[in-house]
Order: sequence, then C-alpha cells, then structure tokens
Amino acid sequence: MGEDLRCIRLSVDKTTREMAKKAGVSRVTYENWETGVGEPRMNQFLDIGHACSLNVAPLFEQISTLRDQFNERDENETLRKVRKRASSRLKI
Repeated sequence: MGEDLRCIRLSVDKTTREMAKKAGVSRVTYENWETGVGEPRMNQFLDIGHACSLNVAPLFEQISTLRDQFNERDENETLRKVRKRASSRLKI
C-alpha cells in the first residue's frame, strides 16, 4: 500500500505534508505509511483519495452490490428455516 500512496500523491504533485493534513495525521505518520510502516484507516484512505481526485464511486458500487447479494442470501436462508420449521410442525 505504501508505494500506492506515494504514486497517488505524486500523480497530483502534492507534498507529504499536504497529504498528511488531508488524512489528519502528522507528516511523519504519512511518510511512514508510504514506506510501509502502518497503514491509513479506511476513512483516512478515502480522504486521501478525495484529495487526489480519485473516483471511489466504483468501490462503493461494488460494496452495495455485495451487500445486496448478502441480504438476498440471508433472506433466502431465513425463508428456508421458516419453511423447515413449518414442515416439521405439519408432520406431527
């Protein structure tokens, strides 16, 4: 991730100090991230992306799609459980 952060920053000609400010951390912390010492939290990474005009919409679209798939799976599992309970009650 560190090299990715560096490439993102350099692509918009920003300093580590500017990026650190956008992420809400010290310059040293940001530079540590770029050298592989630690990583930003998700909200910090999104702030960095926003500051560099990265389009994060596709990421959120994928997350939404996954959420829908899991919700559908959970609904199907709940329906199967209800049907199984109803079926077992009818057999008695």
